Amino acid sequence: MKASTSSSTLGMAVVNQDKEVRRAVWEGSVPIVFHLAENDVVSFQQPLPLYMMVPRNGYLPYVAQTVREHFMPYAPPVIVGGDLWFDFHTIPLKWHHPVGVLFDTYNKNQDLPWNLTVHFNGLPSDTIMRCSSDDSVKSNFYNSLKEASYIKFGDNSHVNKLSMTESDNLWKGCLQNAYELYWSVNELISVTSSNMKHIPIRVSIPHYPFIQDLIVPRYSAEVNMRKTECKSINIFNNK
Repeated sequence: MKASTSSSTLGMAVVNQDKEVRRAVWEGSVPIVFHLAENDVVSFQQPLPLYMMVPRNGYLPYVAQTVREHFMPYAPPVIVGGDLWFDFHTIPLKWHHPVGVLFDTYNKNQDLPWNLTVHFNGLPSDTIMRCSSDDSVKSNFYNSLKEASYIKFGDNSHVNKLSMTESDNLWKGCLQNAYELYWSVNELISVTSSNMKHIPIRVSIPHYPFIQDLIVPRYSAEVNMRKTECKSINIFNNK
């Protein structure tokens, strides 16, 4: 009985600690300073840079409207409202990657604030997907969610069982960076259980597509928690 109680207490402590880390990660933000690309400036007056704190879990399209409105008076009127895109040291940034992932992948020196260049034209469509509307971001979010669920459980039943309200709250929580709203739904579809087949993990490498492999979880009865088997990946194989 004592061993069982000790194991249960240890497991609860690990779960509580995990929640604290989860919240700390969620509340993380990246200080970004946006500059309008020189070839997009058509006014005599140079635009002032725009400083923003952007959630690490967010996406660049979340702030696109604010950035667009700030630089509109200085951009060519014929392309105002066109495709807005960003680069870091001439590297086009993929809008469907979370801001925190982009920052950690490309800003090797962790320089702050993170300097990004804003473009109103010349979208490199061979490098960046076109983001035609907010629905594109929402669609990408749900596609990634379903892919992760399928990898984890072998089907999408956890996601498909969500009500319309729950599904909307999940998206709103992500869009508004509302932790409680997001996790009130996400916990319903991310419960660790004995039928979990794989752990959905993506590795981001500069100038390469995501690397994704099937990681089989290993159960530890001592603390009633899941642990990941270390699995080496030859990143540059056939590169």
